[in-house]
Amino acid sequence: VVFVEDGMKACGISEYLCGLLAGHGMKNTRILAFGGQYYGHGSRDEVLAAAGLAVTDISGAVKECSR
Repeated sequence: VVFVEDGMKACGISEYLCGLLAGHGMKNTRILAFGGQYYGHGSRDEVLAAAGLAVTDISGAVKECSR
């Protein structure tokens, strides 16, 4: 399962749901979200790419988790 969150990774809903899934034995999960650092100004696509949330990053995470 890949969670993509347009927010902070720490204390986000994705982190909570991954914890629930792990508690039920599902360990093949990944969270893509904004880290704690500052992201500079730019277009939405530029900021998402800087955070690792571009379409290519998401598709790569899905492929990785499906192995």
